[in-house]
Amino acid sequence: MYLRPSGYEPDMNVFINNDINFEINTKRCIEIRFILRLLKQIILYSFYKLYKNKGVIMKKLTISIIVFTIFIEINFCNSQWFQMNAPNTGIVNSFTGNGVNIFSGFNNYPTGTGGVYLSTNNGQSWIQTSFNNKDINSLDICNSIIFAGFNNYPSTNGGIKFSDNNGLNWTSTLFPNYNVFKLAVSNLNIFAGCEDTPPGNGGVYRSTNGGLTWTQTFLNNQNVSSFAINGSYIYAGVNSSSANGVYLSTNNGQNWSLPTLNNQTISCLIANGSLIFAGTLNGIFVSSNNGQNWSQTSLNNYWVLSFEKYGSNIFAGTNNNSGGVFFSSNNGQNWTQINQGFNIIPKIRALFISNNYIFAGTYQNGIWRRLLSEIVVEYNSNITNIPRQHSLFQNFPNPFNPITNIKYELYRNSNIRITIFDITGHEIETLVNNYQKEGLHEVYFDGYKFPSGIYFYKLETNNFSETKKMVLLK
Repeated sequence: MYLRPSGYEPDMNVFINNDINFEINTKRCIEIRFILRLLKQIILYSFYKLYKNKGVIMKKLTISIIVFTIFIEINFCNSQWFQMNAPNTGIVNSFTGNGVNIFSGFNNYPTGTGGVYLSTNNGQSWIQTSFNNKDINSLDICNSIIFAGFNNYPSTNGGIKFSDNNGLNWTSTLFPNYNVFKLAVSNLNIFAGCEDTPPGNGGVYRSTNGGLTWTQTFLNNQNVSSFAINGSYIYAGVNSSSANGVYLSTNNGQNWSLPTLNNQTISCLIANGSLIFAGTLNGIFVSSNNGQNWSQTSLNNYWVLSFEKYGSNIFAGTNNNSGGVFFSSNNGQNWTQINQGFNIIPKIRALFISNNYIFAGTYQNGIWRRLLSEIVVEYNSNITNIPRQHSLFQNFPNPFNPITNIKYELYRNSNIRITIFDITGHEIETLVNNYQKEGLHEVYFDGYKFPSGIYFYKLETNNFSETKKMVLLK
């Protein structure tokens, strides 16, 4: 439920102005690097004779100064946010990615700037797709198909559209014309969180067939703003006049329970390992026991609108003009502001990581980008916790009869495939074959139709492969 600004006039030159701003930023970096290189040459020349004629201390000092100037030259222009070539007064609600393609969802304010945008060059420039003039609240991917949840302000007619050709064409699903605030994907299950307008139409809807048909779950009559998926656990954030808090389902959305944190208005959720983070009007809360208990983190005086994660690193976007983006390298214990480069501190409505960049979608300030590695190296005191490759875990139980659980962790968004082989090496079943986001995932294998014996399961991506053994014992 996103409010439009009042008294705002559309800027018809947003693309032209943003091209100029991006060019200015680029030229500024070139000028700074030129000055630094000139300074380095002067230092080299000035210390040349001293280096030859003086002792060890002077030589070490000279080398240290040279290394320092080189370090500044390399890192100066990367260690900040830069505005990208998209409508620079736009309201950005969401991101998703499919390989080299990154998608962003804009509000239709100023009129004509709404819809889904696509970038094929790491976010440097964006083009508006054929799905436009709508408020796009959420984007997600299932089996390489892009889904967009939207509302049609000022009317209450919204819905879900999909594209199976990377945004070239969009098709309406059979989802009702309700305002959709959030989408989430768990294997082939797609969840949609809706506004309860008119009353009775809100809550969580689920599709088990890739978005073809939708069913309202027992979590209804509520405004559902956010989801987090952690294996078989699905969390839904609610902010309604009649109820607030984080609801939990352990059976793919068939039933829901409200543990605790029922006194907070939930804006966003994210799962990271065994931890669940909830962004609220009063900062961030964290749970380590599947939402049964929550504790408030030190980031407790900001309205948190968005999350993103990278290993044990958590990024949080706030709705406060003094907030911006916060970063934690220790799963939310401590937080640091990372707003270098913003012309003003914007309200951060969406965060997204792709190809070593972190993107920030803002309120009336477009899309910004920053090098992810620069943030992690500069602010992270324990960078050994960052996963550097995908991981495939041993199935449980093992031996099993007939169902077993296979967990795997992706350190970045990837197209993946999980297959089952028998003892002869013959492929007998494909469990997963789609694009998935980084993080912890799980899938179930049901061996009811296969005889007892040794089997193998294999995780494959474009540049990674791992195989493990399991035993079916009937």
